[in-house]
Order: sequence, then C-alpha cells, then structure tokens
Amino acid sequence: MTDRITTRRLIAADLGGAAGTVLSGTATSAVLGGQVGIDRNSDRLRSLGIKFPGSAGADEQRVIAKWNPLTGEASWAGARSVVDPTGEDYEVYPAGIQVAQLNEAVDYVLAREREIVENIIPLAEPTKHLYRLELPWVRNRADVIDVNQRASPCLIDNEEFEQWRLGPTAAPTSFVLSGTNATVARVADVGRHGRFAARLTRVGVNARLTQAVGLLDDYLLGKPVVARLGGVTTTAAALRVGIADGVSETLSGFHTGGGGYEDLTVIKTISPLASKLEVFVEMAVNGSADVDRLLAQQHPSAIDRQLALHGSAGFLRVPFDAVARDGGGSVYLEPREGAAPGTQLIIITTQPWAPALTDTQVLGIDQDGLRFAATARLLSQVRPNQNRALLDRQAATASVLAAEIFAPKRRHIALPVQTPPVEVRGA
Repeated sequence: MTDRITTRRLIAADLGGAAGTVLSGTATSAVLGGQVGIDRNSDRLRSLGIKFPGSAGADEQRVIAKWNPLTGEASWAGARSVVDPTGEDYEVYPAGIQVAQLNEAVDYVLAREREIVENIIPLAEPTKHLYRLELPWVRNRADVIDVNQRASPCLIDNEEFEQWRLGPTAAPTSFVLSGTNATVARVADVGRHGRFAARLTRVGVNARLTQAVGLLDDYLLGKPVVARLGGVTTTAAALRVGIADGVSETLSGFHTGGGGYEDLTVIKTISPLASKLEVFVEMAVNGSADVDRLLAQQHPSAIDRQLALHGSAGFLRVPFDAVARDGGGSVYLEPREGAAPGTQLIIITTQPWAPALTDTQVLGIDQDGLRFAATARLLSQVRPNQNRALLDRQAATASVLAAEIFAPKRRHIALPVQTPPVEVRGA
C-alpha cells in the first residue's frame, strides 16, 4: 500500500532529485530537510526544478540556481510570495517535469493495472428464471474471472464495509453517502467484524449511508425484510438503521450512545406498490458512529442465526457455472445451472484501481510497482532538459522493474480458496 505523495517522493529520488519538508527559508531560498550535509556535490541539485505541491500558480515551482550541499540550502531567481516556507513540502525533479504530470502518470498506472473485486447479487428465486444477469460495473467479459454461489440469505453487498474502491474517505463500495456536510471514513474495526469500520459523521443535516438493494424482480413486494446494524457511538439518539421502499420508511430504535457495541434491528413489510428497496445507516444527531456490519434478509422476524453470528463469510461458497457475455453495451451472465432462492451469487472480477483523489489517499496497489510504472509512463510523456540519454535508460529500467512486479499478478490472480476450483467457461 502507498499514496500519491510517497510515490512522487520515491520517483524524485530515483531521478536524481530529492523530497521532504523545508526546514527554513525565504522567498528565494529554502533549507531542504533530509539534504543537509549528506554530500559535498554542489552540482547535485543545481538546475533541477523544485516544486512546492501545496502552493499553486506562480508559487508552485522554481529552478534551483544555486545549491549548497553543506547547509542544504537551495536558492532560485524570482521571489515567491511565500516569505517563510518552513514546514512546506518540497519535491525536486529534473527541470521540465510538473507535479501534474507525475499525478497523471500515477493515475494512468492505477487505471491500467487491476485489483480483484467481489460483488454480491442476492437471489430471490431460482436462476432458471434469470436468463440474463447484467453486470453494470464490469467493462468487458474478460474481466470476469470467477463466479461462486454462497448459501447466505443476506441482501447486502459489502456487508462488513471491507471494500473502499474510491478511497478511505469516500463512501464504501456499493454505498452512497448523503446529507449536507456529512462525511464517511474508513477506520480500524471496532472489534467485532472484519478489518475495517465505516465512521459516519453528521454535521447539521442527517447523514446517511445507503445501499440500493432492489426489489429482485418484484419478488420482495409485500414481503417482510429485516435489517440489522452493528456499531459504536457515544452520541445518544443518533445512530439507527432503516428500510425504505419508495412508499415509506421504517426506522429502528436508536443506539443508546453509551460507547459500547450495540446491534440495532428494523423490520419492514415491503409495500405492494414499492418502487425500490434501500437499506440505510443514519446519524440523526450531530456526532460520529463507527459501524462494521449491515445485514438484511427477507424474513418475518429476525436475521438468520448463522448470518447474525458469522456474516455471509460463515456460509459455504461453491463453484457456479455461468457464461459471461458482451451484449447491448453491457456485460451479462448466463447461468448454466440452477441456484436456490435466498442465496447469493458472488461475481469475482478484475477492476482498475480507484483513482488517487488526494495526495494522501491510501492506495492498495503495490508501492514499488506503482513507483516504477509511473516513472516509465512519466518519462515517456515528458522531455526534461537534463541528460536525455540517462533518463531514457532510467525509463527502460523502470519499465522492466514494473513488468517484473505486475506481470505475475496479471497471470496468477489469487482467487478465494475453495474446493474444487472452478472455471467460468466462455468468460
């Protein structure tokens, strides 16, 4: 795992530059942290470009005119409006390279490489009636690498908030955040389920995390659905779980706000006139709550005992025979066998990594793989002024190193452990 600023700093060092934090300085100079007295080469950073990613416009970059290796002071012509850069981040690259170009190189690699993603499709009736299951999140059939069936009756995808494809401060995968000024963040699990929890914060207006389950081809019309939420908060009368069907909403009681882990449950009979089925987590009073599991199933009174104890992971998953096809501008599955109602299909695909929206967003991709691949991309797109032959050799080396890291991952994608193994024929 890594982030964009760490990647840029590694690339800066690889290209003969440096990166760190300014110790002191003026509008025309800066003492560069990590560079004081490390060598006696007064030419090492001279004529390189120094970037200040926290600044914008005319203040963002300069070309180092003088470098003092003993004091670690870099100076340049043309005063910046920042008269005291102490504490400012700096990055030094060959002149002609821009921070925006580095960011583009990082995003290019994230879009090109792949991570394994699992999505859940709940089944309300035998799949012999489901001749075509659309997969709107998949780009082409080659991305579908496996399909499993699991006996879990849960209707929720990403029930334990383990997947955060858009980053740790965006809504978790398959959920939507709503509420003016509301925020959500991935945090360490509260001690019950999985690795992560979702921290939902309300500021001024009710905050919600909502998942659109759907009516499963109207199968759920007129039927009872129960939802159960587990979480922690110190704010009374704030955290609750709800079900909406487009006609009305039904809400659970509140968490007590005592700071302990509590399970909240709501039951709703879906209207025969329902237009949707959504399950949501809500903060109704200003404050934060950490939630680590949201379950829902079609049942008149309670969550299945095994589901409540172990989540969907506690149910057997087995191979499922299906063919992935392209058609009509989308990807869909054609099941080749029947599946029992009240179970799940698990669609396992390779997807591009989520883009880096900020410098500090945690990226799950291999750090060195991103570093080398972004370096190769950068040097193929820009033409810095310094020693082109050397930079061409660095680009070639970086490309080879990136291939050594990513190529095996593309060939040998690790699938979830299961017996026996399954091949998705035609995918």
